[in-house]
Amino acid sequence: MLCWSGVGLLWKVSGNLKTNSYIDILENALIPSVDLHSLHSGWTFQQDNAPSHRSKGAKQWFGEQRIEVMNWPAQSPDLNPIENLWDHISLRIQKSSPSNHRVMECHIKQLGKHRH
Repeated sequence: MLCWSGVGLLWKVSGNLKTNSYIDILENALIPSVDLHSLHSGWTFQQDNAPSHRSKGAKQWFGEQRIEVMNWPAQSPDLNPIENLWDHISLRIQKSSPSNHRVMECHIKQLGKHRH
């Protein structure tokens, strides 16, 4: 299961994350999270170098939204704190041994609620 998250909403991703799907997530999770936390100025968006993140379409979307983006190496926990969260979630899920995909998704949502 692939998920997208940060300081804000957790978003489930089905299949590979393509540019259009990534932009949908940005519009439906990032923008509401910015509003939720009143981050209307003075912030920078951090993402790794996944292909959908560095695509022409994503770069254009960020430009149109006037969102400053800081690029980081992919899967580098020392620079990308969310990777530490995913490691923690992965270990907790393995310990719980979910019986099916739906149970695993429920565990992830519960863990995501307590990440702040």
